[in-house]
Amino acid sequence: MAAPRRSTTQPSSRHANAPKPPPAAAPKPPPAASGPPGPSAPPQAPPPPSREAVKVWQGIFNGGPYTALKMVQYIVQASGNSTAKFVAEPVNTTKGVTNRVIATRNIRDMAPVWAYNTGRCTSFAIKAAYELGRYADRDGKPIYNFAIYDLEGHRIARCLQTATVIDSSSTISGGAFVLPEGHWQSFEETAARWKFKSSESSFERDGNVSGKVARSSGALSHEEAMIMCLNGVESSIKYSIPTLFRSVPLNGTAQYHGLITWIPHKRCIDLVPDMKYKKRKFVIQWAKPDHKGRVDENNLGNENDLAICVTTMEDFVKVHGGPYGEAQWAADGINVFSGEMFAAAVELWGFPKLNNFLNAPA
Repeated sequence: MAAPRRSTTQPSSRHANAPKPPPAAAPKPPPAASGPPGPSAPPQAPPPPSREAVKVWQGIFNGGPYTALKMVQYIVQASGNSTAKFVAEPVNTTKGVTNRVIATRNIRDMAPVWAYNTGRCTSFAIKAAYELGRYADRDGKPIYNFAIYDLEGHRIARCLQTATVIDSSSTISGGAFVLPEGHWQSFEETAARWKFKSSESSFERDGNVSGKVARSSGALSHEEAMIMCLNGVESSIKYSIPTLFRSVPLNGTAQYHGLITWIPHKRCIDLVPDMKYKKRKFVIQWAKPDHKGRVDENNLGNENDLAICVTTMEDFVKVHGGPYGEAQWAADGINVFSGEMFAAAVELWGFPKLNNFLNAPA
């Protein structure tokens, strides 16, 4: 069979030279709806924090209470004075010790007040920064690079690479969170909102009537942050040495339990079962002299009162310390230091009495 022949037919010149039709016009957009413009799209929510950031935050939170007891002990030891001397003269024995003695130390020398299980917001931030600093990517490069910031007396850590924030007072589920540049964030321990500015590695504060930035907080070294914290403890040592028990339940949101507060200038220890009702409490009270130095004998306790006070404090930790109360009270030996203070107070002021204000108005 012969192969088929190729066609030799050519298009006519009339069709070849015909002009091409113009491209179809784009459809017109529909007319805009009448009425006022709708609200602008809400800002995109930040991404969730990493699993290791949440794990570290919750581990520190559960591992020990918020407390100044270890820091007070550290300052007293740096002063060279005994616990008994401190109880007798809390201000005179500690005044200026942080700046005079501790400020020359590096952060590793200050490990007792941040590297273990107890502390305040600064301890929390620095410890988390060190723990997360151990994480590396597949190439061995660190994933996290945290800087510490002071937000009006409250210290937090923010990672310059991932924007992860470590804030011990966080009420966000999981604790750790991501704060990109330009997002305003409220922190539980401050009255203002803060926004991170990457170009200056600083936090800006709002709240000024003029609408302008009222304050900017730049990054601190770990030593600077810790000295600020210890100075804060030192300045309030006469009025409050708190220990607040805490835990993270399964829903991931922080919970706070009972509060034990030594108040040296009042010669007492407050035991508050519920932070929502701070006036409802037990008070372990030593007799105080009047302005002439006289002590009302009716306010003096006896050995039975002492036993009641000791038992009440032990039971308070068990009942109102939350699921980790007893372990948190024993963490870093803060219960031992509190016991030393208690014994010194009995030696100085006699036996205490227990006052019950659980039925006080809220």
